[in-house]
Amino acid sequence: MIKTLFVSVVFSLIFSSCSEVAQRQPLVISIDPWIGSAPFYYAHAKGWLAEANIQLILAPSISENLRIFESGASDMFTSTQHEFFRERKTHPDLIPIIHYDCSFGGDVIMANRSNQQFQDSNEMIDLYLEADTVNEDMAKYWINDNNISKERLRVHARPQDEIVKMVSDINSSPMVVVTYNPHNLLLKKHGFTEIASTKNNRYLVIDVVSISSKLYHKNIQTLAKLNDAYKRAIQVYETNPREFYEKVKPYFANPSYDEFVVMKQNIQWLKGAPSAELSKKMEMIRFPTKDLIL
Repeated sequence: MIKTLFVSVVFSLIFSSCSEVAQRQPLVISIDPWIGSAPFYYAHAKGWLAEANIQLILAPSISENLRIFESGASDMFTSTQHEFFRERKTHPDLIPIIHYDCSFGGDVIMANRSNQQFQDSNEMIDLYLEADTVNEDMAKYWINDNNISKERLRVHARPQDEIVKMVSDINSSPMVVVTYNPHNLLLKKHGFTEIASTKNNRYLVIDVVSISSKLYHKNIQTLAKLNDAYKRAIQVYETNPREFYEKVKPYFANPSYDEFVVMKQNIQWLKGAPSAELSKKMEMIRFPTKDLIL
């Protein structure tokens, strides 16, 4: 009788534990379209995120990505350092856990005039960007580099899915748009040309996955699997870039393979600790690194 009772209790605990694991809510990550995030798209397409009990929400813009997180629809989100610092004002326990890329031409200033033409003119300039995002940092870099008077600027806050619909022709007034890969591909077709980017070493844009400290410590193993999936995806790209491209192109509105390769050259994926130079830059902006999963 005692033996039977003992066996029943053991089986009860086993099935209870299995049920708890099965019923555990998945973590949700929200990501906006960005070439640097391609390894996460690949991991999602391959089912690796699902295997790690992680769901993905693809947001159409940086601003919408933040709204998704702020609404509680996602547990973690991708962003640049600008949006991380912005969100930490209202979520003080927010921490970056995966530093996955550094922009190297992927964040772009485009216009229908050259920098020289802007410098030689006193005309008003219509400047389009996503408000309170890294777009503002990029605009400041460009304004300072070209000594553009702020009195000449008419700033228009627009999400990227609206910015990419803008068109310029020879009769258009001076226009500047702040964007990033892959949105610049459409803007190029709409009459805009690149006049500045993060190829300039002074223009610092890094990308991270951020989550609350509380959720991080409750889900360390799951988040480690997310980091592993990201690294596995990069390995696939390094050995078979075309297969990688075929999986991720739907997340970017189906660019050509050549366009994808060009975009990839505009970012640097990170698979370990940041370089000494990058670490110094991160220290200068007081970006926290102690919780990064390497």
